[in-house]
Amino acid sequence: MMTSETIKEKKEQILVIIDNAKEEKQRTEQQITDCKQKKKDIENELTQRISDFKQKKIELEKLIFDSKNEIKQIETKLKQKYTCAFCEKVCSSLVYYQKHLAIHVERIQCGICLKYFEDQDELNHHLVATKNGMNGCRCTILNMKGQQCKTILTSRNSYRNHCPHSRRFSIKYK
Repeated sequence: MMTSETIKEKKEQILVIIDNAKEEKQRTEQQITDCKQKKKDIENELTQRISDFKQKKIELEKLIFDSKNEIKQIETKLKQKYTCAFCEKVCSSLVYYQKHLAIHVERIQCGICLKYFEDQDELNHHLVATKNGMNGCRCTILNMKGQQCKTILTSRNSYRNHCPHSRRFSIKYK
């Protein structure tokens, strides 16, 4: 049989076990609470990251849209046609349009080198620069060795005889 002392010891052991179980329960509940808090923190962080990602995605999509619009504008400019107000000829670029417009403007031509000038003042300046054509204009056609000719020509005939195949834009003034 059990004695009263043994019963007391057993009671104390049971109480210690119960206290230990309560402490273990409290630790476990605290761990569960901590885990739940960590889970909420992680969910909040993920929610924030997803929100940031969506915002960055929207910004990137806007940049892509803006870039596409810029490309369309550039393509439109490149495809733009220029129509002459004088003869309604359509030119594909501004450079060709400006060159074309020059044919409608009355220009004055140098009698020696055949260069065109917009007005008499420009021709006079050219003639003064070449000392009234006495020093002539310099030929810039390449010879057979690939070197510049640099012959000075003082009249249209000398130019024509010197370079029958050349054009006026191959002449530089001395």
